Amino acid sequence: MPNTDLVDRALVQAWVWWLLWIWNAFLVLGSLSLCMGYMVGVEYTEYEWPLNLLRFIVVVTVAIQVIGTILRRRASRFYVSLWYTLAAGIWTIFNLSLGAVSPNIGAAGRSQNGYTGTVNLAEFDRVTTHGDGAVGIQISRPVGRIVVRRGIETFGGTGQSLVKGVVMTLSAVALSIKPGGSAREIEINGGLKTNGSAVPPIEQHGAIESFRIAGGCVAAGGGFDKI
Repeated sequence: MPNTDLVDRALVQAWVWWLLWIWNAFLVLGSLSLCMGYMVGVEYTEYEWPLNLLRFIVVVTVAIQVIGTILRRRASRFYVSLWYTLAAGIWTIFNLSLGAVSPNIGAAGRSQNGYTGTVNLAEFDRVTTHGDGAVGIQISRPVGRIVVRRGIETFGGTGQSLVKGVVMTLSAVALSIKPGGSAREIEINGGLKTNGSAVPPIEQHGAIESFRIAGGCVAAGGGFDKI
């Protein structure tokens, strides 16, 4: 970029190599975290917030470098590649701010579900949802082993949700096994907890060969008779 702007160096030359190494370290740590099952439910394979924060800082710093270098340019022409670079930096910051850094608290925002295919092993650190109709984990197909290390908790109640193109009424159940769904093994440490009124922690309409919950099932929102 300095060549196209006819400047002798970037805005802060000392940042160049630091940003390169920090970005590569982020990629390595992020890949390892995904392989270990650490991700958030905002998007598929989305990094946990410390890594997202690191990515955000690096991208903003790169954007400052790019804009600062362009403002120092001595070239009369503004190359198309510079427009692309500017647009990429601005859009990445905007996308990270709305999609990755902001929490997912919308209605019917299910954390994990699967309508097609299967999974042999899925491991989660913790699963939480906040919207009405936002199921924690929903299983609609045969799956293998599901492990949750620190429990499943939902905060929403009953609401409308789009399911396979059809609007349906769903409750924010922590663990839902739908008709046609089954699991070879489910292991949950930390329990199942719902906070919405009359929302059960679990609904089961499919088979589970091996099922272990440490921490119990709690319907904190009430609406059920005590046993």
